[in-house]
Amino acid sequence: MFYDMHTHTNHSHDSKQDPEESCLTAIKKGLRGIAITDHADMWYFNERNSWEHITNSVTDAERLNEKYKEQLRVFRGYEVADAYFDRSVTDKLINDLPCDVVIGSIHCLSYEGLRDAYSCMDFSDNVISYEKTVGVVKRYFDLLIDMAENYDYDILAHLTCPFRYINGKYGRGLRSEDFESEIKTVLRAVISRKKALEINTSGIGTPLNATMPDTPVLLWYREMGGELISLGSDAHSAERLGNGFEDVSRRLRELGFTNYAYYENRSLRIAELPKL
Repeated sequence: MFYDMHTHTNHSHDSKQDPEESCLTAIKKGLRGIAITDHADMWYFNERNSWEHITNSVTDAERLNEKYKEQLRVFRGYEVADAYFDRSVTDKLINDLPCDVVIGSIHCLSYEGLRDAYSCMDFSDNVISYEKTVGVVKRYFDLLIDMAENYDYDILAHLTCPFRYINGKYGRGLRSEDFESEIKTVLRAVISRKKALEINTSGIGTPLNATMPDTPVLLWYREMGGELISLGSDAHSAERLGNGFEDVSRRLRELGFTNYAYYENRSLRIAELPKL
């Protein structure tokens, strides 16, 4: 029924998921297709031997697409995070390793003595002040704006991802509305460059219990003329494939969206949101 354009396998450092098992699970769940988009994090690219892992990931996607072509479309992809950290390697990867979809994201940053993936930072209120937490998020959005405006990608991933940790894990209570100006700048770039905004469902069923971005951002996007959205579970295990897609599809239709985007050979394709 759905194309899940953001999934991970054991070619990512943070997943043990066998790619073929992902395909078999996707078929059982009735998905029309999945994109295998393993991590190409520029911050760690060399130390994690990412070129080899991504090459193997793309090769697996090609093999599995042929094997299951009568049951499931398996797209080749990768998630390029922190392209700002090494543009030359980013450009070489995208130019030299053909794929169906490139996902762009920000995972790591430096801010006032902090230097790490924001998912690994301790945002406890007795460790990082509210003001410094806001500063970290503003730094994140500065980097995301730069990526949205200046780098090569097809889908901009999990726009409000820091909230999954800052709010979901540490309960700091930040809101998208607190960063309206920064978020709208990202949205303008996505719209003007005709890229797709990902509705990332990995937060559903976690303490965050929300999509990334959440409804206020989707309303802004719609009001600003945004039309291209994609659906991504960001699944690191097979059971999370297509997580929450039916409920999200209903909500998107209520907001006025009728279609969603997927990509083949880096060309935009459009599918209708199911009428559930």
